[in-house]
Amino acid sequence: MGVMIRGIVVDINGQPLPNIRVLALHEPTGSTFARITTADGRYSFDNVRVGGPYALHISGDGLVSVEHKGLKLRTETVYEHDFTLQPAT
Repeated sequence: MGVMIRGIVVDINGQPLPNIRVLALHEPTGSTFARITTADGRYSFDNVRVGGPYALHISGDGLVSVEHKGLKLRTETVYEHDFTLQPAT
């Protein structure tokens, strides 16, 4: 098993958000990997390069974007990162 980043994106009521853009940026190289959340709000990046740091950017139409920086990955690990998105005002 390689390194995996996965999670679920929900709204402020805890409801899953489909079709949300999730971008993983390997900060040292600038390499990016993109995913779209599934119907149940889930995303995953499989076989991600060990190390980092990584930044995760989560965005969707009509919602406030969220960013998580400084994620460092170790071998044989699954990192769970769930996000709650607020409506844009």
